[in-house]
Amino acid sequence: MDDCKMERMIPIYLVVGGAVGVYINLSGLVQSICQQKDPDAERTAFDRFCKLSESLIGCFAMAWFIAGEFCVGLYNL
Repeated sequence: MDDCKMERMIPIYLVVGGAVGVYINLSGLVQSICQQKDPDAERTAFDRFCKLSESLIGCFAMAWFIAGEFCVGLYNL
């Protein structure tokens, strides 16, 4: 198990993927709570920041998933 490079990297892959998922969910929850408090309010700078960060993190999550699947596929040949 210590000689297999893939086994060493799987926990890192899962932790980073999980942390990204938690961030996306918490960001959406905060936005939802803020919108419920004042539904007629204009989009604030915080709201725009959350949307931008969600977009960037979403792109990273997709790239991270593809990279992880590619690496797993290479080691399973």
